Amino acid sequence: MKFLLTKMPAALLLCFAPLVMASDFALFGGWQFWQQGYSGDVNSVTSSVIIDVEKDLQYDDQRSNVFYAAVEHPLPALPNFKLRRTEMETSGTGTLQREIEFDNTSFATDTSFFSSLDLSHTDITAYWQPMQNWLTIGLGFTVRVFDSRIIIRSRANNSVRAREEVEQRLPMVYGKALLEIPNTRFRVSAELQGLSYDGSNLFDAQLQIAYESIFGFGAVLGWRSFQLELDNADGLDADIGVSGAYLGATYRF
Repeated sequence: MKFLLTKMPAALLLCFAPLVMASDFALFGGWQFWQQGYSGDVNSVTSSVIIDVEKDLQYDDQRSNVFYAAVEHPLPALPNFKLRRTEMETSGTGTLQREIEFDNTSFATDTSFFSSLDLSHTDITAYWQPMQNWLTIGLGFTVRVFDSRIIIRSRANNSVRAREEVEQRLPMVYGKALLEIPNTRFRVSAELQGLSYDGSNLFDAQLQIAYESIFGFGAVLGWRSFQLELDNADGLDADIGVSGAYLGATYRF
């Protein structure tokens, strides 16, 4: 019995070592620096005035951060997991060229204003990889957590201000394809997340090329496109697009 008790941990370790050391077990993370260009329009459901985020609110392009971490394993019954945080904030200031109304507040022509938009969000993704070789396919779902807001205020009179907030947890379909370029350490991949329900649509896609060194460090270069259409979401209608190139760094443990 003493022999069994002392040898059992070593035997279990030997049994599970191939699983732990399998090439398709990975823990990795990364950072991306995303050049964001904004377009589209917003309006409160209480108003028929459609506000253009470029012409009216003069939103500028922004450079924002994206952070993510993921774990992948060889157990087919259990999903892989990925957590991603995307910063998506912009602002604009200027003088209104026409009268607008937002959140039951009117802003007259020639009003000097400040406005900000925050669409930052967190993605929690579970996915399976039914195909894993030179071409890897991943399928699953994402829960995207929005805690967003848009603010418009007069710079001359701070009491003249409007604010709409959107707090949503949206389930999305997730898919990815990753192609390893033979005889190199380069990979090309594409990811797509999407949702369409009750007049609202959300699509988020990215295409990238990545290089990973033998030491686990890597670099990525890609393009991401985000399209959000809201129909009376917490009192807000919106049709906003955010897209642009990004570069980043990765590390695989």
